[in-house]
Parts: sequence; C-alpha cells; structure tokens
Amino acid sequence: MLEIFRSLSDDQIALLGCVAALSAAGLTMFFSFYVGQSNRKDVQARIPTTKQTVRLQQQVRKHDKAA
Repeated sequence: MLEIFRSLSDDQIALLGCVAALSAAGLTMFFSFYVGQSNRKDVQARIPTTKQTVRLQQQVRKHDKAA
C-alpha cells in the first residue's frame, strides 16, 4: 500500500486528499441529518406551549426603485 503512494506525484496525492476530505464531509452531513431529525422530534415534544409564548413580528422593508 505504501508503494502506491510513493509512485504518485504531488498533484495526485493532493487530489486523493481532496477526495478523502469531501468524502468525510459528506459522511458527516449524512449522519448529522439523521441524528438531527431524531433529536428534533424529541425536542419538539418537550417544548412547553404556554400563553407566555409570544411570536415576534418581522419587519418588512419596502425598497423604492427610483434611482
């Protein structure tokens, strides 16, 4: 296995590193998506809904097109 890395050029090793990094990031996103969904269902069930909960209004800004 080590002989394969010795025969590769610097550019090829860099490409292998990029592929490994992208694969690791994809696997992390894949697992965090499913873990996040299972935790989200539990959190929504634990959030108490009371009359003290106030929904904040969003500000809407209108832009003039006169320039």
